[in-house]
Amino acid sequence: MFCPYCGHYLEQNNLDRCPNCASPLQAQVEGSTAPADPRPVANTPVAGAATPTPTNLPPGAPNHEQANTPTMPEAVAPIPPVAPDHAVSGYHATSRYPQPLAPTITSEPPTESEAAPTIPVYSDYPPNRAYARSHPLQRQIAGASTRKSHLPLIAVSLLALAALVIVGVFSYMSLQARGKGNALNTSQPTATPLATMAPTATPSPAPTASPTAILHSTVIFQDPLTSNTYGWEVDPPNCYFAADGYHVSNNFVCLAPITQTLTDITVSVQATQVSGPDNVPYGLTLRHIQKGSYYDFDVRSDGYWEFVKHQAGTLSKMQDYTFSAAVVQGVGQTNALKVVMRGATFDCYINNNQVATITDASFASGDVGVFGGPNETVFTHYLVTAP
Repeated sequence: MFCPYCGHYLEQNNLDRCPNCASPLQAQVEGSTAPADPRPVANTPVAGAATPTPTNLPPGAPNHEQANTPTMPEAVAPIPPVAPDHAVSGYHATSRYPQPLAPTITSEPPTESEAAPTIPVYSDYPPNRAYARSHPLQRQIAGASTRKSHLPLIAVSLLALAALVIVGVFSYMSLQARGKGNALNTSQPTATPLATMAPTATPSPAPTASPTAILHSTVIFQDPLTSNTYGWEVDPPNCYFAADGYHVSNNFVCLAPITQTLTDITVSVQATQVSGPDNVPYGLTLRHIQKGSYYDFDVRSDGYWEFVKHQAGTLSKMQDYTFSAAVVQGVGQTNALKVVMRGATFDCYINNNQVATITDASFASGDVGVFGGPNETVFTHYLVTAP
């Protein structure tokens, strides 16, 4: 039989208390579902009560119930519950209502009269019971939640793919529009920048090519001065021709072989000092009237220039020696000199850089030429033009 309180299988039928939960067993009425009151019962017979006669005894069996009923003790002391260390294997002794995990099966199966009673169900079973299982509906809901957890990842992937497609289409359209714009721009004319005044450049060696006439000007005289083709004055060692040009020294003035009267003209030449110190002048002679009456525009190899007037043997400096970075310094260096004369105005240039404008009306016309200082200077590419 089984204990009606804890469901423990009882190997003996005459036990007073359950060896597992210590609940009283003798007071249990066979076939009933509630245990008898385990409290001590007084040894007082009930008045008028008849001794029951058992009806289920086999034939010939002695009826012990008809014997005199022994006197019951004053009180039956309750059997103490089994300590946890004496708990039967397979049960949780610490539980208030222990339930069997795997009942012990004996070699002799229980009889029909010892069928297991109904085990009461209590709401405070321990939460760690081995028989606790998840409901099929709960497993179905858990599976559904697992499947739903992939939806955000799929949504993000689709959004990223859509963004890439949009960016690609936009880039392609931009490239197409840019290509059309470039095609249109190629057919449009480009604006020509306005001419600006060139800054004063650092002087460089004078070019070896001969000077060319100013645009829309008339060439009056042009001579490379490599030979005496036009009849320059020759008076060695003061003035003479050599393979490199026309040499002048010893403060000589040598005039160009031009017969016409010269007023508003432009004169240019290239000059190179070939000997002596670098502080002696050489340059152009302008509006020569007679001996002792003319203008000089000259430079020195140390970087200085001046503009002077000789009048009746008297020298007047219209512009005293002034340093200019336009002068290429050093003996053996070439400097290009030019003067534009318009009435009483003289615009002076060194290596195509204007260094001064001189105004003087003493001589309105005259011859032109070159002069050399105390040291020797060679001249080339002499040019005279008129507006």
